[in-house]
Amino acid sequence: EQIADGRSLWEHDSRILGLQPTCTLTLESEITSFNKREMTTQEKQRCMWIGIDVHKDTHTAVGLSPFGEKLFEITVGNYKKDFEVLTEKVKEISGALSPYFGLEDVRGYGERLAEFLYEKYPVYHVPSILVDRQRKRNAPREK
Repeated sequence: EQIADGRSLWEHDSRILGLQPTCTLTLESEITSFNKREMTTQEKQRCMWIGIDVHKDTHTAVGLSPFGEKLFEITVGNYKKDFEVLTEKVKEISGALSPYFGLEDVRGYGERLAEFLYEKYPVYHVPSILVDRQRKRNAPREK
């Protein structure tokens, strides 16, 4: 499948302040195939996943081990000094694990954070529609 400029969905990126994220995930099926194509099980076991929920004034980051265990949760402000606190926390916790960041960016609130992280780490944009779908799937069903 291709987009208007002729590139495939995999080559398309969303620009954040002129930055090109490593990848933009657009469909749930692509997440599965992305993980299978790009990383072996051994490589996944050496990764720490940091999901960031961005807001206007604060950002909440949660770090997960390769096995889905919560390693930390931290809320930081929207200034460079706050971003440095986040990266220090990641360095402290990650040890031998390689950090990968995923940002659910709504209305561009995470642009400054993405720009800061992009210089140091792999940063992925996770479309809010995917987060919303997953949230709905995992919502408890009432009987």
